[in-house]
Amino acid sequence: MTTTGPDPSSFSQDGSSSQGNAKDSLRSMSEAAAQMLDGYARFMTRLAGGAAQSQGAGAAPGGMPEALAEVWGITSGSALRYGQGMSDVFARHQGALTNSLALQFTPGTADEEQQRLADVEALRAFLREVGATAVFEARRLEQELEAIGENMAQRAAGQWPEDADHRTWSVKR
Repeated sequence: MTTTGPDPSSFSQDGSSSQGNAKDSLRSMSEAAAQMLDGYARFMTRLAGGAAQSQGAGAAPGGMPEALAEVWGITSGSALRYGQGMSDVFARHQGALTNSLALQFTPGTADEEQQRLADVEALRAFLREVGATAVFEARRLEQELEAIGENMAQRAAGQWPEDADHRTWSVKR
């Protein structure tokens, strides 16, 4: 069997030679991910801004094809906003999560319990923000789609004809 390099699982017990390598590789990975997410966020911002300008909020669709086109625009914009929001959340918490992951490769420290609790709290804050982003976007999408559905229902019902015989309702006493 030929070898192509050092064994990645050969961390020394004292962490002396491979500790720096692990932190450097995690740092370079996180920097590359941050650059990629930053570019993605800029792209999503431009795309979502253009979609929002081309889609008139609350515009009355003329029929089913127009309504479906508007629904497509709204759902696409929602997906882009959600993706951008998740990118922003990850970028905000990236440093804390990367540091906590890098500390997993270091040998035991004197204040290990405190660090573990801080890592758990950082992860919980990240997860809370992920959940809040998802819920916020879901509610916004629900409101926008409900407005289109209500608009379509009102257009389908139309005006009540003047000569139509219709019942009047009153409370019996």
